[in-house]
Amino acid sequence: LSSSSAASDVYKRQASCCARGPVVLRANALRGSRDELIAALAREGVSALPTALSPHGVRLPNGRPTGVTGGGLRNLRAWQRGLCEAQDEGSQAVALATRVAPGMRLLDLCAGNGGKTLALAAEMGGRGLIVAHDVDGTRLAQIGPRAARAGVPAGLVRIAHGLSLIHI
Repeated sequence: LSSSSAASDVYKRQASCCARGPVVLRANALRGSRDELIAALAREGVSALPTALSPHGVRLPNGRPTGVTGGGLRNLRAWQRGLCEAQDEGSQAVALATRVAPGMRLLDLCAGNGGKTLALAAEMGGRGLIVAHDVDGTRLAQIGPRAARAGVPAGLVRIAHGLSLIHI
């Protein structure tokens, strides 16, 4: 390789790192299957394809939905009904790698706003206990409303911030 072609390759790789990543959703198994999510999105005029690695993943090849009134994921009926969450395929793979089962008790120590917590709740079929902990109480506060929208049974997820344990 010439030095100019190597430099060109470096610039192409740098540019790809600055580009927006694909829009990926996770079908919420508590509300339906990936195929049901793809069909619901199609009814809303949103093109969706299965992801390669996650059995729950759906990629939006056209990016963020713009044909929806107001644009954005939160204006999709599928999102409002709890059929899906925005979650990259890597995070979905992490949740799947845990191999959780219904009835287990888990600690999500860096829960953030609860994306993987909700994925784990769905994998558990809504049965068991997840204690979600994070140092950022503002992010943790998002888990309750998200869990309710996703149909996570009350009491399955408990929020722990500092030394406090909060039931949702």
